[in-house]
Amino acid sequence: MNEATKEKPATETANPVEPLVMRFQHDCKHCVPLGQYQENDLYYCDQHGCPTVIARYGNDGPEYTSGMGFAEIDPRLSIALLMAKAMGLVSAVFTPDELQELINELILHLSEERYI
Repeated sequence: MNEATKEKPATETANPVEPLVMRFQHDCKHCVPLGQYQENDLYYCDQHGCPTVIARYGNDGPEYTSGMGFAEIDPRLSIALLMAKAMGLVSAVFTPDELQELINELILHLSEERYI
């Protein structure tokens, strides 16, 4: 058997990262899914050079909230912004409070998913 036909070990072929599964329909092809927070699907969008974060809570068109400016007062958008920063979609300058909030949310999420 030549090298090209050899089977690769499972560790080389398995994808350890599962694709994001969003709860609700979202029709903007420019949006980047970030994940879920509570009962919301979170997205980052930079359509037409106007970056924003989105929290979708239903399938109906208007069942979402969005806006970078609202991230300071809406926890869903705050988490979306932190996730977008962590993924390198937004300038990743974290304040100490943002970094602590991100760490706390990641620990909570991982413990709910039984990863830790």
